[in-house]
Amino acid sequence: MCGQAAPAPATAPAPAAAAEEEPLELDALFRATAALPKLYWLPLSEEAAAARAAQAAKTLPPPPPLAK
Repeated sequence: MCGQAAPAPATAPAPAAAAEEEPLELDALFRATAALPKLYWLPLSEEAAAARAAQAAKTLPPPPPLAK
C-alpha cells in the first residue's frame, strides 16, 4: 500500500436535497383506526386473504359442535 492512493469513498447525496423533500406522513401511506392511539394497517389483497384462509383451514382444528 505504499505510494498508492486509497479509493475515494462513495459520497452521499447533499443534505440540502434531502431537506427539500417533504417526508410522507403515516396517514398517506397506511390506513388507521379511529380510536386513539392510532393503529396503522394495510389491507390484504384478495389473493393474500384467500391464501391465509386456505392455510388456516389446513392448520386449525375444526370448531367444537354447538351445544343444544
